[in-house]
Amino acid sequence: MKTNKIQKTPGQMYTLKEGEGYDVNDIHYYTPNITEFHVGFEFEYKGDRIPKEDRWYKQTVNSHFIIPSITRVKYLDREDIESLGYTQFDLVNRKIYSKPNSTIWLGDYSMGMLCRILTANGENFIGFIRNKSELKVVLKQLAILY
Repeated sequence: MKTNKIQKTPGQMYTLKEGEGYDVNDIHYYTPNITEFHVGFEFEYKGDRIPKEDRWYKQTVNSHFIIPSITRVKYLDREDIESLGYTQFDLVNRKIYSKPNSTIWLGDYSMGMLCRILTANGENFIGFIRNKSELKVVLKQLAILY
């Protein structure tokens, strides 16, 4: 059986067997657990608005919401962090994002990010953040995001 190598991040290779029906774009997404859903949670769902259209639609949970049966959530990435007003600075094997009141250091991309967030007032967070919604919760707890 033929196998394909897909590079998830520099230095990490995943072997996939032919015929598994694996979408290369899915390595940037995961299926959320029901406990992750809360007002403000951002995710995508598989749509059937147009017959035979295989498309994902972006959605944010509001107070009147029913969870679709096929959902996915994008792992935290540069685009998410920059959308919150941070600027990226690359150093050898780390990613550092900064804005006037805080700095974010990122580690591993698999199964979420190992993050360290340091605020201007000395507050510190170290832990795993899987997606943009989780990052927003942490930033609110640190009084960085209101």
